[in-house]
Formats: sequence, structure tokens, C-alpha cells
Amino acid sequence: MAFVNLVGATVRGCKGTPGPGQCFQQSLGGNKTLQTVFGESFKSGGPTRTLVNTLWGDDTSQPYCNGTGINNYKDYSGPGTYSGARFGLIGNNENDCGTTDSAWGFGLFACSDMARSCGAGASFWQSGACGRNCTQGTLWVK
Repeated sequence: MAFVNLVGATVRGCKGTPGPGQCFQQSLGGNKTLQTVFGESFKSGGPTRTLVNTLWGDDTSQPYCNGTGINNYKDYSGPGTYSGARFGLIGNNENDCGTTDSAWGFGLFACSDMARSCGAGASFWQSGACGRNCTQGTLWVK
């Protein structure tokens, strides 16, 4: 019910329960429900790579792109990889954001495989294999 009805101006995502260094937040661009925001286009902002690595671990094979925000995903229609974060950060091994492989945050997928997803955590391509570090997380609207 909160996803559809609760109106707020900021979303905050926390690994586990809220606490120091466990959360990051971003403006929603006005007073909106999460249902509305997650149906809109990409909104930049959100967590730094340092913070998501502290929360869920690094994928050193994916040092580039570092796109961060809401609705943060790239579709790649050719043979290749894709990843996304509904709210978080994406990474790539090439120096662009065209074929990202890894994601950290909330509502994730990676490795050209929607089954490689997490509600919260990290989903990544590392050392020639797909991996996941899924954790409990919470989203807060203010």
C-alpha cells in the first residue's frame, strides 16, 4: 500500500535496518509515490561507488560507468551483457555505460540474466562468472 499511496520527496535505501553508514538517499524530483517514480525515466543522483562497495563489496573487474540514480539500467539488444538498479549504481568493464555488467543497491539484475537479481545488495560479473550478494534492505519515503 505504501508503494502506491505514500507521497514523499525523498527515497532512502538502507542495508538491513537504518543506521550510520548503512543508508543512501536521493530526491524524487517532487512529491510523488514510488510507483510513480519507478515508472519514470532515469534520475541521476544516489549512492557513491565507495558507499555501495562498503555496504555490499566491490567488483574490481567493473571499475567504469559508475552511473548512479533511480531507474538506472541499460538495455543492450545485441550479444552482450546488461545490468540495472531500480535505485543504485551500475558498473562496467569497458569505459562506458553501454553494456554494464554489475549493479549495487535496490531492485537489481546483472549478467544478461534477469534471474540474477536481488531485492537489495549486489549482482555482478566477476572473474568470468556471475555472482550475487543479496541482503535484507529497506526503502523509506520522506
